[in-house]
Amino acid sequence: MALMHTELIKLGKRWLGWLILGASLGLATAGVLLVAILSRRMQESFGGFPSGLVAGPELVAQSFGSMFMLVLGAVPVGSEYGYDTWKNLVARHASRVRLLAAKWLTLLGVLLLGVIVVSLWSQGVALVLGSMLDLPAGEQPALSQILLRLGVLAWFLAVLASVGFLCATLTRSSVGGITIGFVWLSLDGLLTMVERVPMAVKRWLLTPAQASLNAAIAGQPAALPLWNSLLVLLLYLLVPLIIALLVFRERDLT
Repeated sequence: MALMHTELIKLGKRWLGWLILGASLGLATAGVLLVAILSRRMQESFGGFPSGLVAGPELVAQSFGSMFMLVLGAVPVGSEYGYDTWKNLVARHASRVRLLAAKWLTLLGVLLLGVIVVSLWSQGVALVLGSMLDLPAGEQPALSQILLRLGVLAWFLAVLASVGFLCATLTRSSVGGITIGFVWLSLDGLLTMVERVPMAVKRWLLTPAQASLNAAIAGQPAALPLWNSLLVLLLYLLVPLIIALLVFRERDLT
């Protein structure tokens, strides 16, 4: 807990995390506003409670959210290499594994808190705009369904942060981690769209797994079985951490 508290203080002092949060809130506001304007012009219903909870986070994830998470995951590790502070940290702590794991756990906790903040902000903006523009909320989905969608979204973002975390560990650089993570994510999306790629390959990609989970939550046909989607997201979350821990444990920092 002491290590996590230290990492939390470090994250709080970095302007990057606050910048990502501010940008996410701004994107969520702009996205919900755009949807409200379009809803008014087309005389359609607009998101009330609880659909407003997920509107903003999904808009952020579909725009720059992936890059935000790769940056958020890579910087805590890469900055230690950039400032050459790993030597002092390792000398003061007996376990390298605990040291790096504390960074990862703190990162996930901050990410989850950020999703909650953006979600609540999004719901508030949706309710205010709906009232100001006099838009009907229409039929709303069940709160449990919305929370499940938020959970899948947070899990997906955590996977991206975990991949950025691993790539920064491997390259000893924040920029290297972000770059490799972005290339990996782009290839994942590209392979998903190419029809010639066999389903035996696609079923282990991240993008189809997330899409299948969202379809299952909405009661729609899913490309992958539920167990397959859950397993893929679990592997993409934990395997990067395990590899990063193994590499960092044996790495020469002198």
